[in-house]
Amino acid sequence: MLAVLPKAARSYWEELMSTGTFAFQSAYARRLRAEGKAEGKAEGKAEAEARAVLEVLDARGFQVPTDARARITSCSDLDQLVRWVRRAAVIQTIDDLFA
Repeated sequence: MLAVLPKAARSYWEELMSTGTFAFQSAYARRLRAEGKAEGKAEGKAEAEARAVLEVLDARGFQVPTDARARITSCSDLDQLVRWVRRAAVIQTIDDLFA
C-alpha cells in the first residue's frame, strides 16, 4: 500500500500508524511491567552468582566438567548459588561443591 501512495500521503500514513512512545497506564500493565523488571533483576543476580562460583573455582585451579558447569549456570536459586560460592572457596573436589 505504501508503495503506491504519494510521498506526502505516505508520510501522513506512517505517522498515523506509528505507536510513538505510548505508555500503558492501566494498573494491570504497570503491575506486569514491575513483575517483569523484578524477574529480570533476579535473573541477572543469578547469572552473576553463577559466574562468581565459576570464577572462584577457576582461581583455585579446578577444571569444571561440562555437566557441573551446566548445573551451575542453569541454577536460578540465589540462596543455592551463594552457598556454592562459599563452598567453592574451601572444597577439595568439584563433587564437594554439590554435596
